[in-house]
Amino acid sequence: MTRRIGLLTLPLHSNYGGIVQVAALYAFLSEQGYQPILLRKEHHKAAWKLAVIAALKRIPGQNIANYRSQFLKLRKHAGFMQAFLPIQSGVSRTPSQLAAESARLGLDTVIVGSDQVWRLDYIDDGAYDAYFLSFLQNSSVRRISYAASFGTDQWADDGKVAQVTRLLGEFDSVSVREDSGVALCGQRFARKDAVHVLDPTLLVERAFHEGVIQQLAPGNSAGGLYAYVLDRSATKQGIIDAVQRAQQLDTMTLAEPETDLTGYVNIGQWARRFRDADFVVTDSYHGMIFSIIFEKQFVAIGNAGRGLTRFKSLLAMLGLEDRLCDASASPAFGAVELKPIDYQRVNQRVAELREHSKAFLLGALAKEPVS
Repeated sequence: MTRRIGLLTLPLHSNYGGIVQVAALYAFLSEQGYQPILLRKEHHKAAWKLAVIAALKRIPGQNIANYRSQFLKLRKHAGFMQAFLPIQSGVSRTPSQLAAESARLGLDTVIVGSDQVWRLDYIDDGAYDAYFLSFLQNSSVRRISYAASFGTDQWADDGKVAQVTRLLGEFDSVSVREDSGVALCGQRFARKDAVHVLDPTLLVERAFHEGVIQQLAPGNSAGGLYAYVLDRSATKQGIIDAVQRAQQLDTMTLAEPETDLTGYVNIGQWARRFRDADFVVTDSYHGMIFSIIFEKQFVAIGNAGRGLTRFKSLLAMLGLEDRLCDASASPAFGAVELKPIDYQRVNQRVAELREHSKAFLLGALAKEPVS
């Protein structure tokens, strides 16, 4: 009988990386003969707030609190969801609802991760403990974290340490996405066996992402410089301009602000822009990863507000620390001084880390944890 595995991650809205990473994990598990099921956890809110939000999503001509824009953006991913995340649970907003869904689905295992699922300011909606799988207490369902991220190298709430320590102590296997997460697990939560693994978008081969492009956005993008910058600033624009001059690129594609619906593209088009670019400037973690997947020369602008440790951790593992630029850097950023990335070496290192990550996950599922 095929084992049924629930995948718990942050709510899927318009975040390209957040959607692709869980789809990549879904694809990997499917290839291994498992039956993954996306557990649809949404933020816990009072009933009246949910009713107001539902109305705001559907009323044209307004975008109060960005609800309608987010709703319309997510609709653009319907084709991706159907193709790459076809089996999903019903929506749950509380740990008790997740417990009921897990029982109804007959899950053997729940994997929490990837992305910043353990970052309190992203999940503290009154049900933050759900991401530490509190809803599986007193059940025989196996508990695993894969590439879970704290987002920072600090834990923000001392009052929750005891509870999180107890919940993590009940996990069968723990892995995290950053080296700082390994330290946090050991020093704050008594899980000294936490393993450092790759984000799921790197767990699968490049062919998976090529397949997404082929299915959702066949053809080619403009090439040239692709500036995928989530948080605009004059300094970041200065870095973009410096790179464009240094690389002598006449063509530039500037990603639309997150609040702009007009130019919002589907996931295939988004990935295709990285594949076809000649050079990438990005302040996005998954933008950096997709630059690496498609072997692009790139500059990653450190995005402290969205989580800087994840940038540093991955770049250090791949020997690419020189590609990280501080967001407070001078607009006279020395783009001309960058040495070309040796992707033969980088790809070899990614392949080694991929095998280690696969060994952890398959060992955890087989009840044979790999350190």
